[in-house]
Amino acid sequence: MKRLSTLFVAFMATTCLWASGFQIGYFFYEFTSENTVELDYAEDEITQAVIPNTVTYKGKTYSVTSIGTDAFYECTKLISVTIGNNVKRIGQDAFAECTALQSVTIGNSVTHIADGAFCLCDCLSSISYKGTKEQWHKIVKGKELNYDSPVRSVNCTNGVVAL
Repeated sequence: MKRLSTLFVAFMATTCLWASGFQIGYFFYEFTSENTVELDYAEDEITQAVIPNTVTYKGKTYSVTSIGTDAFYECTKLISVTIGNNVKRIGQDAFAECTALQSVTIGNSVTHIADGAFCLCDCLSSISYKGTKEQWHKIVKGKELNYDSPVRSVNCTNGVVAL
């Protein structure tokens, strides 16, 4: 019985570690593995966002590999975003209703952009992608990723692609 209790306590401690997160500046991160984190959400008053490749917390460096669902939802003061080169996934409605968003730069490591990632971004005039047109076409894209946003194309390193 004592061994079972010890195992349960160890399991709960591990579960709590992975279920917790931390804040650096305007960003809140959640652990996704031993070496990676997801940008879970940002504070509403943010005006410019540069999503880093890595963050250091308690002396350990983590790779920022995803932007969570609704991470920047209704950040109405946000005008520009630059997404780090380690980010592979942009979650559903990640930037939805960021009504002042004027520009987005996406790193070439992104492999998935979920539904509505840039929907209802009234001022979004450009998306820049740090990869080629061929790389852009390989990204798995959700439905209506730019629903009701004025942006209709992506500027890649070797030309423009229609959305």
